[in-house]
Amino acid sequence: MNILENLNIELLKIFRQLNLDEKYAFFQYSDRPDLSDFQTNCAMPLCKILKKNPKDIANLLVEELKKIDLFDKVTVDGPGFVNIILKNELLFNVLNNTINDEKCGFTNREKQKTIIIDSGGYNIAKELHVGHLRSTIIGESIRRIYKFVGDRVISDVHLGDWGTNMGMVIEGIRIKYPNAECFQENFNKEKIDDIKLNSQILMEVYRLANTKAKEDESFMDKVRQSTKKLQDGYKPYRILWKYFTTISIDDAKNLCEILGAHFELWNGESSVHELMLKMIKDFDEKHITKISEGAKIVDLSNKNLPPALIEKSDGAVMYASSDLATILDRREKYNPDKMLYVVDYRQSLHFKQVFEVAKTAGFLDINHTAEHCPFGTMNGKDGKPFKTRSGDTVKLRDLIDETIEKITEKSEIKDQNTIKKIAVACIKFADLVNYRESSYIFDMDSFTSYEGKTGAYLLYNIVRINSILSNYQNINYKITEIRTKEEKDLLIELTKFSQEILASYDKKAPNFIADYVYNLAKKFSSFYNVCQINNEINEDYKKSKISLLFLTKKYMETLLNLLGIETAEKM
Repeated sequence: MNILENLNIELLKIFRQLNLDEKYAFFQYSDRPDLSDFQTNCAMPLCKILKKNPKDIANLLVEELKKIDLFDKVTVDGPGFVNIILKNELLFNVLNNTINDEKCGFTNREKQKTIIIDSGGYNIAKELHVGHLRSTIIGESIRRIYKFVGDRVISDVHLGDWGTNMGMVIEGIRIKYPNAECFQENFNKEKIDDIKLNSQILMEVYRLANTKAKEDESFMDKVRQSTKKLQDGYKPYRILWKYFTTISIDDAKNLCEILGAHFELWNGESSVHELMLKMIKDFDEKHITKISEGAKIVDLSNKNLPPALIEKSDGAVMYASSDLATILDRREKYNPDKMLYVVDYRQSLHFKQVFEVAKTAGFLDINHTAEHCPFGTMNGKDGKPFKTRSGDTVKLRDLIDETIEKITEKSEIKDQNTIKKIAVACIKFADLVNYRESSYIFDMDSFTSYEGKTGAYLLYNIVRINSILSNYQNINYKITEIRTKEEKDLLIELTKFSQEILASYDKKAPNFIADYVYNLAKKFSSFYNVCQINNEINEDYKKSKISLLFLTKKYMETLLNLLGIETAEKM
């Protein structure tokens, strides 16, 4: 399927035959499609090495390329560019072989790797907000891409469910429900049945406790005491914790379902608590840690990094300890080749420290690596992190609802499920089309437009294809001829499928796929505006054009699925 890769193999053979520097043996898609399908400027750097005219080198290559039965035309243009036009039959054969292939001709990597993707990072008792959007949808897209390429992928949401915030929730519930049975000394039940909690109440009690803790140090002491009692196994608090944790997870799962995000594991910091305590003890015995001002640290000065704080002077464990224990746990249970952390760029220093300690402890090595995949922020029109008018963080559910309202205003669509699909497509594509590490401006009016680089535009073009294909059933799809520039442009664009997926895979960056599916949609739109189908007299040619449409739809749907975007049948 990867035509470019195969062309480069042929060029490499010629370079070896002519004893030329192999690092220049590559073609690229032509930036002048009016002249050629592919081109190489390798004669330019070679002329300096060989001290020859670049045109002479280019002509030498052309003579060898002409011996290969792949091209309609091979020419030297300009100062020494080699341009090639592929035989249409070659394009037809390659693309026709993908019509019935569920992976559109993509071939899995030979060696399957086990990959763990850590993303989401939701906190118990806190509603998901726009700060969770990028980690969720970028992580989900990377999960799908890695799985598509052929790896075994395990995604873990890695919940914040065990730190001081849990003590905060417990004390907040105590304020709201002071007579709750779980706060009585004789409580000995297996579940909470005298108070009814939901995600809204949990947010309310957390805010209440958080505000009080900032004003009253004695209350903060109670929070710390409750946190310690929870972590030490105090049954009433464990029962209460399990109750409100389940509520938070169910609410997060509901939002993930709307966003088309999936996690194999819903583990939290709590899942490695016992392992973490053993790990710290082991660190002490192996002299990995040392005491500094009463706290346990790992000195990383030899890596030009600040020390990693493992345990505070009061015995409280830190995020680094939890993350290290999680790496150890994953290594023991899944033996992953690589762990990818799709987390905000502001955590970069933290992960550098954690990974260095993990290497020192033997949790990570050359065959078991970890990588931080940072991402930028989603900003408002003022260029600052996206906020409500009052300055509060925007809830993710509110963002989805507002986008649904905007789509409803802009269209005459009545089906609510379709509107929701379009809204989610707009949100996700607006994010994923940007390079992962870049920040971007979220402009609701622009991102929900049916024109331009938007999710709505992509879904609309697939619907246009559906409307045509619905008139032609039971066709043996096969591309047999092309007569227009627009058809050729679309064919060439389809051949980029494998390389764009591999670019997203290698860079852990879905924007390559997002850009590609948009370019496909534009090529289709140009084809659609020029090439009549219903009025085509020649039946064979009509079937060929229908087949090209079918293949375009198949590729676009596959690519959008890798972005986690669901398509609509009608709009």
